[in-house]
Amino acid sequence: MISTIGLQGTLDGIIKYLNPFSPLISCHMVNYITDGHWKTFIPQNIQNEIGTEENIAEALDVYWNHDSVSQEELSKFSNFVQFIEEGRKFSYDSLTHTWIDAVRFRDIMNVVGCSVDSAGYLKIKEFMSPKKNHEVEETAKLVSTLCTFRMQNDDRLVIIEAGDGKGYLSSRLSLEYKLKVLGIDSSPTNTENAIKRSARLEKAWNGLTKRAEDIENGIVPPRKGRRNYKSGGQSPSQSQVCHLAMENYKTSTHYITPQTDFVKLFDQHFPHENPTGFCLSGLHTCGNLASSCLRIFTENKDLNVLCNVGCCYHLLGEEFCVDEFFENRRVREIEIDSGFPMSNYLRNQEFKLGRNARMLGSQSIHRTKQEKDLPQISLFYRALLETLIADKYPEYKNRIQVGRSKRTTNFVDYVRVACKKGELNFDSITDDELLTLEKSLDHHRLQINLFYLVRMTFAPVIETLILLDRLLYVKENDISNSFLVKLFDPVVSPRCFAIVAMKT
Repeated sequence: MISTIGLQGTLDGIIKYLNPFSPLISCHMVNYITDGHWKTFIPQNIQNEIGTEENIAEALDVYWNHDSVSQEELSKFSNFVQFIEEGRKFSYDSLTHTWIDAVRFRDIMNVVGCSVDSAGYLKIKEFMSPKKNHEVEETAKLVSTLCTFRMQNDDRLVIIEAGDGKGYLSSRLSLEYKLKVLGIDSSPTNTENAIKRSARLEKAWNGLTKRAEDIENGIVPPRKGRRNYKSGGQSPSQSQVCHLAMENYKTSTHYITPQTDFVKLFDQHFPHENPTGFCLSGLHTCGNLASSCLRIFTENKDLNVLCNVGCCYHLLGEEFCVDEFFENRRVREIEIDSGFPMSNYLRNQEFKLGRNARMLGSQSIHRTKQEKDLPQISLFYRALLETLIADKYPEYKNRIQVGRSKRTTNFVDYVRVACKKGELNFDSITDDELLTLEKSLDHHRLQINLFYLVRMTFAPVIETLILLDRLLYVKENDISNSFLVKLFDPVVSPRCFAIVAMKT
């Protein structure tokens, strides 16, 4: 278990590494051509190694396979390889002393007063994507065990699920583990859909469970179909199913802030429950919601256990940084508390990252390397478009958001679609002129891909810094049983860490 002092020292090392590269991690890809990112931000010794298109193609191969590159390639791109390896030293893959995996954490749970079920768990496949099923399955295992923390006999903590969404985790906890759950979400549509989904899931639950048991026992189950999901006997009516589904699981529409009283909300929806304790969970709580949950947990004595998996770092509000570039104004108007930094240690330094760096921290280097996935051509098109904006509408530079344009197949289409979305008007520019512009800047096409990957080297480092700041905040509030737990496969689910804490 890492100490407060140990966390401070690790954060110091990360910050020392990041500081010289702050302009690189804070830049925006749309300005790649207009601001000359390659020459401005790439270290000169790497520029000297990668000067031609052939070099770029070879460097891309080194990036994907630098653990197994030949001695000749190591010599040819020694500075580039060293750059990649240096970044790895400060990502969570190397800083293994700061976190533990779910298997190791189960051993700790037995020591601190949680009852770990040694019988194993069924792999129940619900109406979800493989990614979501993996996340829900692993989180439900952990949360259900945490709900036994310091409980006697068959008592369990009740659960407050923050950012409930469609109720994926809440439904699993209430149906499989028979736990009382209040799901809270800011969207009325989400809470309504969560109720409907829970009803459908309960109707199919017995069939799904039987199928999982058969597979576990080596029996090939029948082909999936409506009959296989029925619970047996006469199917309950929709109203009966809704009643059953909502017995353990209820929903509430509420925008969560650090001032939210979770216990009061629970009492309103479960008025006769009289729980002995609370577990505050959250699976991929977005932006400031993660930090709000941590603050509420540390400040509310009625909350006993925390399990929070955050995401969407770009939506965090920073205390010492005002995001002016593509700022999410709607979120800024709602949020009054900052989400980063959380620890007093970084706050006393007035440490800041900025939106572009936080956006970078949300990218998945593991999935990118696994799939050898280069950015879509639209990234190059967007950089080209910015050159037009800078030339024709300089007052709109750094202000236009185009979003995804899946319908476009070439640069001309991309520009025309972008104009329909916003305040741009390039009707006076012919298709031939756009094609000429694209051809004149085509040498950036391959280079921007390598720049994108070089910059992504910092993604896991930034995420590690954000996660360790949160863990340090919890420890600063005298909660010694606090951990960073790796729950998921980072290729399947990039935001794979949970902040877990238990009050003594």
